[in-house]
Amino acid sequence: AGPDFFINMYEKPATHWENQHTVWGEVVDEESLEVIDRMFDLEVKEGGTMRLLKEPLFISMSEP
Repeated sequence: AGPDFFINMYEKPATHWENQHTVWGEVVDEESLEVIDRMFDLEVKEGGTMRLLKEPLFISMSEP
């Protein structure tokens, strides 16, 4: 296992998450949005009410 995170692509804020999760990032430009859009093209498996990636996705983040 490892850290889990969620990407909210809803038209409205995910208020149903309430205080159970921490918001730690925001997509602020088109290039970043394209990366997120490509993530939604990855293969998934159904996990109850959630869609889970079939394979782990390793992400490296750094400040510009």
